[in-house]
Amino acid sequence: MVRASGQTVSFYNRDQRGETQRVTFDSSPVKRIFHGSFHKLHILVSPGGVRLDVDCQETEQKPLGPAGNTSADGYQVLGKASRAIGATGQSATVSGPVATATTAARCHGDGRRPAEVSLRVCAPPPAMLLAALLLLTLPLSAPQLVRWGACPSPRVQPNFDLHKKSIPICGCVVPPPPAMLLAALLLLTLPLSAPQLVRWGACPSPRVQPNFDLHKYLGRWYEIQKIPNTFARGKCIQAQYALRKDGTIRVLNCQVLKDKTRCGEGTAVIKDMREKAKLGVSFSFFTPYSPYWVLSTDYSSVSIVYSCTDVLHLFRYEYAFILSRSRFLDPRTLHHARGLLDTEGLDTSRLQATDQTGCKDL
Repeated sequence: MVRASGQTVSFYNRDQRGETQRVTFDSSPVKRIFHGSFHKLHILVSPGGVRLDVDCQETEQKPLGPAGNTSADGYQVLGKASRAIGATGQSATVSGPVATATTAARCHGDGRRPAEVSLRVCAPPPAMLLAALLLLTLPLSAPQLVRWGACPSPRVQPNFDLHKKSIPICGCVVPPPPAMLLAALLLLTLPLSAPQLVRWGACPSPRVQPNFDLHKYLGRWYEIQKIPNTFARGKCIQAQYALRKDGTIRVLNCQVLKDKTRCGEGTAVIKDMREKAKLGVSFSFFTPYSPYWVLSTDYSSVSIVYSCTDVLHLFRYEYAFILSRSRFLDPRTLHHARGLLDTEGLDTSRLQATDQTGCKDL
């Protein structure tokens, strides 16, 4: 059971006497999966305990008695992940083979049997919400008979004989209603109307900083240039990164907009320890982690950051940032940073300078 209110993951099964036994995982790595992203949870069961792995990394192990449903054919019911319960009782999406598993371990070759749970919380952009709203109103406005729910399975003609013409056969082809066409049109016009850089196709996979050292990267960075976006339109833009006790990274972004200092606090995580330069950043519990990929940095003067999110692999939103440890960057270093983005195929003609004149540390 994935419980969002308590930020815990619990595992149940029955022992050899048929009684229910339970273990609960509540360590810091477990709590990080509830910040809104995509994670793989593997539960590995052995005769004397249960281990939880998050993204193929060993996280926590708890003692547990032998299960009473062990079979000798290499196939075993391990337990059940029923639902994720929110603060008010709603259920979040839980998918994947959560009730049974074969003897082959997914991440480890130790012979234990993992049950995999994939949890994802996703917040669509406003235009997609509008499109979804249009689709939800179809049953209220469409001229044909439209009803909620899956299709039923009515009884059909027994012993049907196609050659007999006494049985009428009716066919119907229903064109898409106008509201659905409008929703599709909205999705198709997003790449033409969005203020940030939107391009057709799925996100690329540029090379990132090798052997990335997070501790050297922490501290204050100033924004020098960026692809224009909707969330950083002011001046004196800066970011501070600090390590929290639970292992996540505190992100504090500040800017001066309309003569007022505005700051937003978020959380960053390293999603794959094998590629530490590929971080994810979220500024709300309800939004997924957005990519924050450090393409190159020397830790002391410049950092080049790339972010990309695609929609159904049809089009993508791209962001790029050139950051500096000081408010002004040497022209040769800036030229090198732009050249690296050019090499990765990004349109650097869209880069705009951030005003850092007359600014104080926020």
